[in-house]
Amino acid sequence: MPDLYHLATCLVNYCGHRVICQSIIPGILNNNDLSSLAEYGTVDDKKNIVASEEFHKLMLKVVEALNIKVNKVVDASND
Repeated sequence: MPDLYHLATCLVNYCGHRVICQSIIPGILNNNDLSSLAEYGTVDDKKNIVASEEFHKLMLKVVEALNIKVNKVVDASND
C-alpha cells in the first residue's frame, strides 16, 4: 500500500508458544512517552486507544484488499 510503512515483523510458533517479533522502532528506547509513538491501537496496556482518521483511511484499504471485516472498538470502562 502506498503511504503505509510497517516494521519488519515475523510470527514464531515454537513449542506451543506464539511470539510476534518486530524490529525496533527508531527512538523507542529513548522515549519515556510511548503513547506519542502510536498512530492506531494501544502501546500502554490498553489504557489509551489511539485512532488517527488519516491512518484509519489507509487501514480501510488494507482490510479491503485482504477481505477482513472492520470491527468497532468499544471502551467497556465507560459503560
